[in-house]
Amino acid sequence: MNRTRVMTQRLDRIPAPLNPKSKFNGITRPVLIVLMMISRQAARDGIIPAAPSVSIPRQESVRHDSDHDEGEDVVAPRQVEALYRAVPGQWAIMVPLAACRLPLAAWCQLRRGECLGLQRRDIERHDDGSATLHVRRQLNANTGDYTDTRSDAGKRSLTIPKLMTARLKQHLADNVTAEAKAPVVPASVRAGDRG
Repeated sequence: MNRTRVMTQRLDRIPAPLNPKSKFNGITRPVLIVLMMISRQAARDGIIPAAPSVSIPRQESVRHDSDHDEGEDVVAPRQVEALYRAVPGQWAIMVPLAACRLPLAAWCQLRRGECLGLQRRDIERHDDGSATLHVRRQLNANTGDYTDTRSDAGKRSLTIPKLMTARLKQHLADNVTAEAKAPVVPASVRAGDRG
């Protein structure tokens, strides 16, 4: 058994910090992604001959049916709300945009790069007060450039949950410049310099 597999099994046994009963701990996948990125860079830099194969577990989409037990969630909705209130204003909107392993009706479940790739023009407001979020690109953490989503399926449109519409509107007013390509999650306060 290779070292990565042993490490993965050890990581999988760590209980979720906020909810030990959860099936998912929110630890294994991010650690393996970082390991894969470090390994690839080490191979590119000639530190190691080749990057080892790192098997990243698929992030399963969570669907809540009538048998769903909220006690199994990695994070409870009240904890997401507490985190939202604790994060500085210009970045707080990332918490509900990226919240995952929670009821899909409450948050958007975007990946970090997708959150950072959002621009003002990606938010479509409707006459009835609802809104749609169009995921069209992501911000590449390695290059700092906008790139396509990981797959064609990654390009999608999501109904913004009612819980978020007023918050998103306020966030845009307080933190995002008026340009269509202004980033929804600015690099700095009132920054429109990534577009």
